[in-house]
Amino acid sequence: MLSKIRLDQTKKFEVALATKKISEMLIAYINGHEHYLAIGAEKGDIQKWDDFVIERADGSYEQIQVKRQLTDFSNEPCTRNTITQGVNAGKLKHLSPLDESIACLADWCDANDSQTAKPHRRFVIEVPDLTVDVKEDFQLREFHQFIHTHIRPTTTIDTLQPLTVTPIGQKIYEWLKTWCRFKDWEHMLKALKILEIRHSGTEVDLNNQTETILTACFQGCRDVRLKIQSYID
Repeated sequence: MLSKIRLDQTKKFEVALATKKISEMLIAYINGHEHYLAIGAEKGDIQKWDDFVIERADGSYEQIQVKRQLTDFSNEPCTRNTITQGVNAGKLKHLSPLDESIACLADWCDANDSQTAKPHRRFVIEVPDLTVDVKEDFQLREFHQFIHTHIRPTTTIDTLQPLTVTPIGQKIYEWLKTWCRFKDWEHMLKALKILEIRHSGTEVDLNNQTETILTACFQGCRDVRLKIQSYID
């Protein structure tokens, strides 16, 4: 029963997010502005990154992984270790859903040049809140802040490597290397340059944001939002 409730909540979150994206597309179209060319689900060619795939006006893709996570992803240490008991004793501990998504991004960046690959791709993890733990004593907020503060198109390995001695830099390095299949800072930088963490609030927050977007062209915005949601369903 609890699993079904969680699935239902996740679906509501995904629909609320999709409704917001389609509303942005609709208002831009009505006003004659550039807008998304397509919004789809389960249409990507990268494992774990197909919750939403948005084709932008410039031909680039935005691949969104939706995580309606209000509890910690994992309470394991940032350095992956082995299972100590049971039939799986001696094997590496299992990945969390976030670990799996980031590991798939690592695989893609290992096989592709993230800066020159066509179409250009941007990867987005969409969550309602940033205060959940990625690992023990390592919040998603810290990962988000690290990317926001230190990662730029001009960032190089020379500017990034000194951060390995900082507490948050060490956590990120150990997590990405031991849990997420990254090889080194060079490999990590390729991914971090095209990764974004977004937090838009809960379904209620997303619905309010959508209705605000729709006020640009519509009255009775709640009814319009519900019609778009009905179309999605």
